[in-house]
Amino acid sequence: MTTTMAGALERSGAPALVPPCGTRSVEPGGRLNVTDDAVRQHMEHAIARGLPNVSVGHDRGAAVVCALGPSLSDHIELVRAMKGMEIPVLACKDAVNVLARHDVIADYAVFVDGQSHQLAYLDNPPAGTEYLLGSMCHPAMFDRLIELKRDVRLWHSWPDSADLFDLVPKGQDHLVVAGGTTTGLRTIRLAYAMGLDPLYLVGFDGCIREDGTHHANVPQQFDARIFDVWCAGRTFKVNHALANQQIRFVETLERWREHTARLIFVGDGLLAHTYQQVMAHPKGWALSHRRSGFDLFADSGDFDLSFSDDISNQEFS
Repeated sequence: MTTTMAGALERSGAPALVPPCGTRSVEPGGRLNVTDDAVRQHMEHAIARGLPNVSVGHDRGAAVVCALGPSLSDHIELVRAMKGMEIPVLACKDAVNVLARHDVIADYAVFVDGQSHQLAYLDNPPAGTEYLLGSMCHPAMFDRLIELKRDVRLWHSWPDSADLFDLVPKGQDHLVVAGGTTTGLRTIRLAYAMGLDPLYLVGFDGCIREDGTHHANVPQQFDARIFDVWCAGRTFKVNHALANQQIRFVETLERWREHTARLIFVGDGLLAHTYQQVMAHPKGWALSHRRSGFDLFADSGDFDLSFSDDISNQEFS
């Protein structure tokens, strides 16, 4: 694996599944939230455990993917009903606990962050869920789940560094996933790689409610830096992390427009509104960046996305 492969994949708009060096891979994108040294240690620790890998699949049918946006709490009964129809449920991070508190046990729980505080989400992890941990997750998370005899499967988050990518064992069915700066965006790509399509997205708001909440399990917004984003005639509230997620979401759609899984948003937040606008012009638009947002030049008029704060030099986690 060389540094030019990632760039070539990004430039080519490669399909979702590409097999470089004997691995299964999803196109690169998104920065890591811990240092390369920490990621290397985490990956080596995870790979040495010899855990079973998340399996690449094909034509497995629909799934529900639950993120932590505030609207998740509004649609618990819908998730319960779809699980009752034997539609698998994937939960992003703490969404597995939000669902469990309502007696809905997710089939899969996805974790990718390498930060140690993520262990708090595994204080009492529900039994009956398969835990899909990215190899950059903190070793204590693996220790905790294995101690509790939970079912753990391994996958890999595409690293920024080719040296880190070389840690992934070759000649085996290791799944390497990228495509965004949040667990939610990665989970969409992971679910698609698992063969799940269409994807019903619950709690994928991408914006903050008027009362300041932006997580289903957090009463108040913790980031005081809140500003507006104007998207195709509507105004939404975001912080810098959500603004970055919005940009990565559109970039992912732009690169992957011919291969995107069918996404069905439950709710009417910023991500849902953006997806509707972009998909209205699946082949007739191009991306143009600028300092406080970007324009999508569509064949029947411009789709404008602007931010009221400068986001050009922000660091995100």
